[in-house]
Parts: sequence; C-alpha cells; structure tokens
Amino acid sequence: MNRKCFTLIELLVVIAIIAVLAGMLLPALGKVKEQGKTVTCMNNLKNIGLAAVTYQGDFQGFMPGVNNPYLSWNCHEQCRPKPMFPFAQFLHLYLSYELVWRNDIGNYTFRPGNVAQCPSDMPRNNKYVTHNFSYGQNLYCDWRNPTLKPSMLRPEKMHRPAQYIWTAEIWYKNADSSELYFSDYNYPFKSSANASNKSIDFRHNSGSNGLYMDGHVSTSKLNDLLDKSNVVFSNKP
Repeated sequence: MNRKCFTLIELLVVIAIIAVLAGMLLPALGKVKEQGKTVTCMNNLKNIGLAAVTYQGDFQGFMPGVNNPYLSWNCHEQCRPKPMFPFAQFLHLYLSYELVWRNDIGNYTFRPGNVAQCPSDMPRNNKYVTHNFSYGQNLYCDWRNPTLKPSMLRPEKMHRPAQYIWTAEIWYKNADSSELYFSDYNYPFKSSANASNKSIDFRHNSGSNGLYMDGHVSTSKLNDLLDKSNVVFSNKP
C-alpha cells in the first residue's frame, strides 16, 4: 500500500503560505481589537457625559470643575452657595466609583478598570500606574473667578456646544503631574508645548475620543482638531 507523505520542500511551502496569511491577517485582527477598545472608551465618555447631566441638574446647569480640590477659586455668583466638586470627586459621587487612598502618593485614586480608564491607555510613567486615569477636562471649562477670562459658561449658554470639547483623552508627559486637564498651550502641536504639559493623546489608530459640551462623543484625528471651524479651546464658544 502506497503512502503519500509531504516532502520537506512541500512542508516548507505550506509553512511559508501560513506565514504569509498570518502576516496579512494579524494587522487586520489588531485593528479589530483596537476598534473594540475604541468603542469601550467612547462608552466610558458617554457614561461620564450622562453623569454630568445629573450634575448639571444639581448645580444650576454648571459642569464639574477641573481640579481645585480646596475650592480656592470661585465660580460665578449664580452657582453659590452650593459648593462644586472637582472632576475626580464628581466621578466618585455621581458614578459610584470607589476612591482608594494611596499612602505612597498621598492621594486618592481609582481602582484599575474604572470608567475613567481607557483600555488603550498604556502606562508611560508612574502617574498612570498610581492614578488609573485616562481622561482630562478642558481647562477652559474649569471654575472661573468672574474677573478672569474666559469665564466659565453653562453649556446652554454656548453658541456652539457641539464643537467644544469638555473631556478628552490625555497623557501626562511629566511624571510629577496629576492634574486632570488639558488646554491649548498644552497641545502637542503648539510651539510652547514642553515636557511638563498635559496633552491630548491620539491613542486609537491615530485618533482621540472626546466628550463635547452638548453630550455627544466622537473620534477626531489631529487635523480635525486643527480645523479652524472647531471651537476646541479658548476661543469664544
């Protein structure tokens, strides 16, 4: 009885074909996996946006502040006498995410896998590991002293809230920085950007997710944010 066996050459040909197919499929599979992470990230931002709507109802239409944990700045007279919570405490209170005290950094942090952590966010310094936080607010949406410009606005008072980013994906170039915000002078394509800045991170196939003041979430490329029709930063909204 004759037995047909693979010759060494035939085996090598089969291995080569498999290698070529794998080389073609793996990048596509990687993109599909990243797309799934992008969707998860967008859902995180949508949940933050929904919580912000509830917050607005409690605070006369204003959004949560950026940081200011000691209320060293005052917002407009209209939002007093009720105190306004900074961004991290807002997530803790309105999305019921537990804050954990860390003796090594002397501050509270979220547990890994929380709504404020993007699955595509790769640790690049100690702040990522300790704070488990991937998003930051637009500094121009922060609490404002009435004498400072630009002053904080309610979304309902904005002319183009759908073009004004409230919360974006950011990364901390400076390992000693833990502020949860970004601003136009922190942008990576600004000539004034430096190693201590907090910048928007384009981590999803060169795209970055953003939560806008009208509540919608979208992914933008660098050129999209450079478009003059976008009111992203300190321009009058």
